[in-house]
Amino acid sequence: MAAERNLDVDRLRVVLALLVIGIHAYPLTEIWPAGAHLFREGVTRIAVPTFFVLSGVFLHAAAARPDGGRRWLRRLGAIYAAWSVLYATWWIFDLAPDAGGLATGLARLALGWWHLWYLAAAAQAGVALLLLSRRLSPRALGLLAAALLLAGWALQYAVITAPELPGGTFLVFGVETTHEAQLWIYRNALFAGLPFMAAGWILAEVDLPRRAGGPALGAVLALGFAAVLAEALLTPIPPDRPLDLLLGLPAVSVALTALVLRSPRTTPTAWLADYATAVYLIHAGILLQLRLFADLSPTGEFLATVALSLALAGPAVRLCRRTGMPI
Repeated sequence: MAAERNLDVDRLRVVLALLVIGIHAYPLTEIWPAGAHLFREGVTRIAVPTFFVLSGVFLHAAAARPDGGRRWLRRLGAIYAAWSVLYATWWIFDLAPDAGGLATGLARLALGWWHLWYLAAAAQAGVALLLLSRRLSPRALGLLAAALLLAGWALQYAVITAPELPGGTFLVFGVETTHEAQLWIYRNALFAGLPFMAAGWILAEVDLPRRAGGPALGAVLALGFAAVLAEALLTPIPPDRPLDLLLGLPAVSVALTALVLRSPRTTPTAWLADYATAVYLIHAGILLQLRLFADLSPTGEFLATVALSLALAGPAVRLCRRTGMPI
């Protein structure tokens, strides 16, 4: 008999996957620029950190099994490898046939192209977390996570305030850097993946959902969300300078995860979890196709991508299960 799963965790994953679409599709831009900024750099930014916190919780449970979490990491790595190969068809033929092109290609495979960076960071941070958890107490691990997150936050602001050069590149720490490469400086396993996955690990280690009351977690969630929105409002930046790391995100992602883990609702199937993963994985391809073949406004792109992702995620899950494609 299949183990029972937390139904509301899987529902949350669907919502988070839809928020990721909001990060990439710029809704409301042509209607309400200020609202578009608040939505994209505030509301949607809770998605990836919460995914990381959930991954930390899942890895903590997996580490208690006989394989010590290695099976969980292998599955995550297989998903990343398979979908990286699939999406490489979008960019590999545009690489320059020289050392620079080779370096860019290798970096994309190692750090993740576009939305796939989360999978790369989660797999790499997961390996580090398994090693660190054997040597550090939860308190020491939490302090390390906080230090890394603050370092990444500072690097982020150094990057997004770097001057843009005439050719569309950026001068970051005195080095001419592409837009893609500047994101790799702070949006990676070290400064984004490990801090939030460590938070999820600690959450599970101390059994926060049981020890903290629902009202207290709700208050932390509300205060953290207010801090996220405030920081987004106080940081007016163009869409190509994203705010991935906000100081209120640890409170939001940890409290939200703990609240959902308190839910008694269960399901015997992983269908909804796989459905959420499919929405996340396929939405980028759908959005790219829309930008190539449809003349839509940013809000139209967002709504169309959401609708098509929700419609096609189910068939994508069935196809993956039938063909053995990791998902």
